[in-house]
Amino acid sequence: MQQAEEGGVSLFADGKHLYRVLAQQYPHILQALTTPNSAIFAGADVLLRSSVLSTLENGNICIRFRFDALGYYAAPVSEAIYLLLFGKR
Repeated sequence: MQQAEEGGVSLFADGKHLYRVLAQQYPHILQALTTPNSAIFAGADVLLRSSVLSTLENGNICIRFRFDALGYYAAPVSEAIYLLLFGKR
């Protein structure tokens, strides 16, 4: 992961690589991030209940993540996100 060179606080990651690493080395984190309805995303007219990572019908990986007051996560997902962003506690 790396920060954007300009603009607000943005963090970029290679989603395919992240998914592969999680699947191979951290399956418990991948399980938390793919649990259906483990995340709620606000900011639109209707709340979106989903997961951080999901597989679309065409096989593509979808990543949904907000690191602001409009993303709400179940406890296991919050822990997984913390580990991804900051490492071990």
